[in-house]
Amino acid sequence: MVHKYFGGKVPSAGEATNAEIALRGSAENAIAAFGPAFDGLNFSEALKTLWSLVGETDGYLTSNAPWKRPADRSEEDHAALQARVLATAAEAIRIITALVYPILPDAAAKVWRQLGQGELAEAAKGSFLKDLAWGGLKAGTVLGEPAPLFPRAEKDAIDRMQNLEDENNRTVIEAAKKAAGASSAPEAPTAALPVEPSPATASPSVTSVQPTGGGTAPRRSSEIGDHNLTQATTAPTDTGKPVESIPVAPIHPDHASGRLSSTPTTAPTGGPLADSDRKEGPGAMAAAAAADTQAPLGAAAAGTTGITIDDFVKVDLRVAQILVAERVPKADKLLRLEVDLGYEKRQILAGIAQYYEPEKLIGRKIVIVANLAPRKMRGLESNGMLLAASLPDGAPVLAGFLEDVPLGARLK
Repeated sequence: MVHKYFGGKVPSAGEATNAEIALRGSAENAIAAFGPAFDGLNFSEALKTLWSLVGETDGYLTSNAPWKRPADRSEEDHAALQARVLATAAEAIRIITALVYPILPDAAAKVWRQLGQGELAEAAKGSFLKDLAWGGLKAGTVLGEPAPLFPRAEKDAIDRMQNLEDENNRTVIEAAKKAAGASSAPEAPTAALPVEPSPATASPSVTSVQPTGGGTAPRRSSEIGDHNLTQATTAPTDTGKPVESIPVAPIHPDHASGRLSSTPTTAPTGGPLADSDRKEGPGAMAAAAAADTQAPLGAAAAGTTGITIDDFVKVDLRVAQILVAERVPKADKLLRLEVDLGYEKRQILAGIAQYYEPEKLIGRKIVIVANLAPRKMRGLESNGMLLAASLPDGAPVLAGFLEDVPLGARLK
């Protein structure tokens, strides 16, 4: 947009409004918090601070929409808004780029050049990272030509990488299979006559590592019917010694879920989850036992019917944090949210645009229905639903917490 509206030169921001002052304050807080957290090896906290600034910058741009001039705004006023917003956003991006350099050096170097700042590696040799402060991107700076930071991989490149990975997997399994067969071979008999190994001492079967069902990919090591292979290692082990594996911390039953993956599980449309998909922790079991011993509730809320505890535990309610919030183009009521559940990130569409400003939602912890079947709206897929109280005038009030609750915690 700087290239489009200002010939590729950073405009003068002019007088700051509350929005610019707030974004500058967030950037300065990120600078102050990032360094100590990173130096203390608390990388997740450092990145959390940085991504929060990324979200606020994105929300700042979305709410001001410098690409769109309302009918009641003069061209002169709109040009002033464009200059103020784009100069401020570019400076915020400069701060983000400097902070992210230790984590994404190549991508950060590309952005640094596009900001007209030269070579980031050379700048990093000085003290600019230690003395990083707001206001370093001066008006009149000529920006470099914009280019994609992460170009999309061609399909044939993806296929080549997949084939290479499959071949590597096959090689590892075949090597382990041969070593396992050799290590389990019977010892040479001391007698002169050959001795046939009994079924109990014969080499273990390795047919279970072959592709099944006509597929080409080998089964995982955890599925191989060879006791010399474990999930922790595919290297052959001495059968006379116990197999050492990597200790794994147990997951609390309340946080366990069959849907802990990068892609949300698609629930059956038009019906509840199957009993086999439902995870009932100790709390749910205790509640069910209590329900069996207590008398039924006397009166349900107006307009509702009573449900059993089995009905309730089918709904997977989780704590999530909003990372990104922005308006959906040509949809007055919809906001597109990106939320963090602790174990995965999701996109959710919510009809609250008339009641909440997107930038003020970033960082807020909310409650979502995590096992709702995905639904498409305005060409976007929504994977979940927010919980909110409904006021008499129809305005929603998002559910939240006074205490600090970990992401992904289940409500029950």
